[in-house]
Amino acid sequence: MTDSLDGVRLDYTAGVIPSGYRVYGSVATRRNSITVRQLSPRVLWVDVFGYQATVLIGANSAMLIDPLDDPRAHAIVELMRREFSVEISCIAYSHWHGDHIRGANSVLESTRWREPLSIVATEVCASEVRVRGIYPLPTIELRVGDSFDFEGIELRFSNVGGHTVDSTLINVVADGVAHCVDLVHPLQAEFFSFGAALGFGDYVRALEKLSEQKWTVLTAGHGDIGWPSDVQLALEYCAGLKRVTAEAVREVQSAPERATGDSPMAAAADLRKRVIASAVPKIERVWSARLPGLKFAVESHVLSVLDDILYFD
Repeated sequence: MTDSLDGVRLDYTAGVIPSGYRVYGSVATRRNSITVRQLSPRVLWVDVFGYQATVLIGANSAMLIDPLDDPRAHAIVELMRREFSVEISCIAYSHWHGDHIRGANSVLESTRWREPLSIVATEVCASEVRVRGIYPLPTIELRVGDSFDFEGIELRFSNVGGHTVDSTLINVVADGVAHCVDLVHPLQAEFFSFGAALGFGDYVRALEKLSEQKWTVLTAGHGDIGWPSDVQLALEYCAGLKRVTAEAVREVQSAPERATGDSPMAAAADLRKRVIASAVPKIERVWSARLPGLKFAVESHVLSVLDDILYFD
């Protein structure tokens, strides 16, 4: 079905997607459209203007994992009401960043559910939301590893970190669906500095935690529908990136020409400049074809690895 939701293009194809399915088309082409795909008979992947949420269709209502921001949240409420005949009764947060949960107030105001909405998050996430004081607080706080039952659908909440302290993997266990955003960006290069990750080492450990969990298909927040192969590709890229960057560091540190100056920052700046010059062309040569957009972010990736090598290796 391709229809319109108040002037917004709606692309919904009924039926569970096959393994390895891709929506294709850049995020830019989806900025004025809503794309919906069934990850399982009761779980939807919803791309609203280039940002993605997961929706569970229960027996009586719907659960929204990540309400995104205000216009997107309102669009999801309307979509569920008009196309699926359900009201949202429950929200879950994956982490505290506003682009993924800022729309919670919009859901609270626009849903017609007959009871107060539940907002579910881990204790770690709830603490981060509470500190900021600008988003609706969770009404249900789970310990890391706990499960939550939504109308007979089990969701397991695991802390993976990497992106933020509270980054959460929300696993719809029986359906093989995982919701874990801002770590992997299927069919595109990772964001600058790996999405402002806590550190390169933390980022890699988060990818490893994600890959160790049992799931079949992933809502990644950005990019395309995700599969385990996307996580493995990201891990392979990180391994290659660290190897090339480490080689560049050894090469630069052993060179006879060293930066001089009164400030230690001069030597640090020179090291960064030389490592980038050595590592970036090698990385781009191997990975650009597999990771579209890499040229825009690769320098930030190298610097993330360099900091990890200098401070933690």
